[in-house]
Amino acid sequence: MCPDSKSWLKFLGILLGLCVVLYLLKYHNKSTLSTNPSCKELLALMTKLWLEHVWWTRNYIVVALLGLPDEGATLNRLLKNQVDIANAMAILYGSRAGDKLNNLLQEHILIAGEIVRSLREDSAGLRRVGVEKWYRNADDIAKALCELNPYLTYNAVKKQMYMHLELTTREIMGYQNGLWDENINAMDKVVEHAQSLATILTDAICKHKGL
Repeated sequence: MCPDSKSWLKFLGILLGLCVVLYLLKYHNKSTLSTNPSCKELLALMTKLWLEHVWWTRNYIVVALLGLPDEGATLNRLLKNQVDIANAMAILYGSRAGDKLNNLLQEHILIAGEIVRSLREDSAGLRRVGVEKWYRNADDIAKALCELNPYLTYNAVKKQMYMHLELTTREIMGYQNGLWDENINAMDKVVEHAQSLATILTDAICKHKGL
């Protein structure tokens, strides 16, 4: 693929990713979560963090699949988002909980990077191992969140994590195979799910903390 084509595909991928902002704002405005100011502020923070999560994930998928020179910088920014999510939880549940969640979220992203690179290198074996690790990591994230908050159940959170992985996989494969309609549809669903996850976490935290 010539550099001009890569640049065009990167532009197309990022342009499609702009729908994240529009959709999250749309669904956020329709939230029926408690009108308590503290809860509304927390929901706004969670929405922002998960908006950044899906936005930088989208950017990373594009640059990594195309092998562009900003792959490393984009990955670093995506990893910073995991720190930001963990720090937000640390304010509520302490530094030890934040550190544990940060380690798991960092692993979540690094495994995703392995899977994307396996596709670029056409290594089915590497991809299979990566997917298995990814789902085990999702189990660990679900367990960690449930240990912090009794209003979160393991099976329910695990279901949400698995949905996140499934939709992200559809997004990756759609872009990898040039199935643009499928890719856009997956991105729409990623956005809706990100908003849903932000709301679920906020609702549980507000109940647990008596907000």
